[in-house]
Amino acid sequence: MAEELDSTFNHEQPQTPEQAPEFGNVKIERSETPTPAPIAAPPIAIPAAPAPRTRIVKDPTLSEIENVLSENIADLYKKLPAEKKQLFKIEGEKIATQINAMMKSGVLRLKKILELILGWLKIIPGINKFYLEQEAKIKADKILFIYDREHATT
Repeated sequence: MAEELDSTFNHEQPQTPEQAPEFGNVKIERSETPTPAPIAAPPIAIPAAPAPRTRIVKDPTLSEIENVLSENIADLYKKLPAEKKQLFKIEGEKIATQINAMMKSGVLRLKKILELILGWLKIIPGINKFYLEQEAKIKADKILFIYDREHATT
């Protein structure tokens, strides 16, 4: 029986299809030249198209408030160290958002606005207290003017 298996499983490759071994009623044919496996081309890096920039539309009132807050302090801002600049900018955006929220709610408290602006301006080191109070008052008055203009039309 071992001889039958050896003759059936001949380890030599037959040269022609007629010499191919048969298993049951299935005949295995082998070709003379093996077909090479397809070579996968290396992936080509195609640069992705940049995502279209979405323009964030700011509330016009918020933009006006930010403009009022930034008036007359550009020189002071330039003199600040980098870490103070970042803090000053973030705090300025926060108070502008708070003031805008107060305007939208319809309740605007001048004293609260003065406190917010004065606290924000005190981030700048070495500035006269009275100058800061004067600037805070001027900015608060301009914000009050914006509020009056917005609510006069509605």
